[in-house]
Amino acid sequence: MDGLTLNVNAVRSKRSTYVQDTVTTLYNWDGNPVVLHTDYMIENGLPPMTMKSPNGAQQGLPSITQVDRTITNVRSNLGYMILPGHRVSLNHKLEKTDRDDTNLLRPINKDLLILTGVTKNILSANYEAQTFNNKLKTNILIKYTANSTQQTNPNPTYNADGSYTLNPETKTPLATTLGMVPRFHTISCRICF
Repeated sequence: MDGLTLNVNAVRSKRSTYVQDTVTTLYNWDGNPVVLHTDYMIENGLPPMTMKSPNGAQQGLPSITQVDRTITNVRSNLGYMILPGHRVSLNHKLEKTDRDDTNLLRPINKDLLILTGVTKNILSANYEAQTFNNKLKTNILIKYTANSTQQTNPNPTYNADGSYTLNPETKTPLATTLGMVPRFHTISCRICF
């Protein structure tokens, strides 16, 4: 069909991050240890003290964390040129992130973790016009978003012998169940000389 265009861009990536926070010495942003050397210490001939974390690591309790993410991002645009200088478009964007965190220093049974998945859908439509020999450019856009966060709690029931039975419960926030909710509207106009 003449004047009709379709563009689709899809990317799926897997990212893995390893963070080790087990050093008790506190450091400045410049990479040097934080040193305590007061006037009292100097007057009494005491050596400077390297500061230690009260919790056992830089950011709190010691941890060795492996973070695995699967990220899906899909963008599509369907456009139609009605007449020269007049175009309508329908756009869709899908973002989905699954994240799996594991504390390698204190591993626990993965069956007992609360899982969270985040999905964002954005649907938009716009009308573009270029009139008066391209001196007036107008764009009218309406955009709707639907965000979904699903949280699955395993709800274990423990038996006397130490075994457990999983009773998974999935919660979906109210905003997700309402469907498409308008988040943004815009009308722009630009005059070119």
